[in-house]
Amino acid sequence: MIILPEGFIPLAHKSGWMTAEFFLVSLKHLQKQINCSSQYPILLIMDNHVSHISYPIVKFAKQNGIVLFTLPPHTSHQDLKKEHHDWIMTHPGARISIYVVPGLNVTPYMKRFNCRNIKSSFAACGIYPFYRNNSGR
Repeated sequence: MIILPEGFIPLAHKSGWMTAEFFLVSLKHLQKQINCSSQYPILLIMDNHVSHISYPIVKFAKQNGIVLFTLPPHTSHQDLKKEHHDWIMTHPGARISIYVVPGLNVTPYMKRFNCRNIKSSFAACGIYPFYRNNSGR
């Protein structure tokens, strides 16, 4: 049994890849978890995978106050690559199935998704701290 962080939903497509349909399920789950709306919008920063942009996704995001912002592909995978390597080393000859992938995401998520890292990443690219009239720079 895989133990996922609270609020996670397990999704596994037989292809092993994210699909636009599954991403829409994820986006709807996110919207319910944080209760964003057009009056209380959020910025969702994500990689530029083709499954993240489709008409139903963009329409849902726009209707629910989710501003989509994409980064170049494969910019967030180094920790996950290490988890895959470690799993392969402890399971010689076995293949990583789509049912193992959610569990492999837990450590990189817990390691990187924290306030300090998020703020320093925003600061490094000049997004945070936010100065509405740039008077603080």
